[in-house]
Amino acid sequence: MTVSTFVFLGLAFTKPRSQRIFHYITAGVTLVSAIAYFSMASNLGFTPIMVEFVRSNPRVSGTFREIFYVRYIDWYVGCRGSIESRMQIDPDPGSLQHRCCYLTFS
Repeated sequence: MTVSTFVFLGLAFTKPRSQRIFHYITAGVTLVSAIAYFSMASNLGFTPIMVEFVRSNPRVSGTFREIFYVRYIDWYVGCRGSIESRMQIDPDPGSLQHRCCYLTFS
C-alpha cells in the first residue's frame, strides 16, 4: 500500500493540475490503508474486550479478545474516498450513482 501511495503521487505529476484530484484522493485512501495494515501487523490499534464464554481448551482459552478499531477507520475513510473519486468522474449530479451515495451517507 505504501508503494501504491507513492506510485499514485508520482502519476499525479504527469497530469495537469485540474486532473490531479483523482490521484490525490486515491493516494490518500492507500496511505490510510497502509497505516491501518501497519498498525494491525505490529499489534497496535486494538482494544481488548473481555470474552463472554470462557473456554477450557488451552489453544483457544483467554480472557480478552482483540478488536482492531483501525480496521473500521480504514473502511470508513477508504469507502468514502473511493465513492468521492467515483462521484467526481461522473459529472451528472442526477445520476443513479449520486442518488445512491446520497442515500447511503445521509
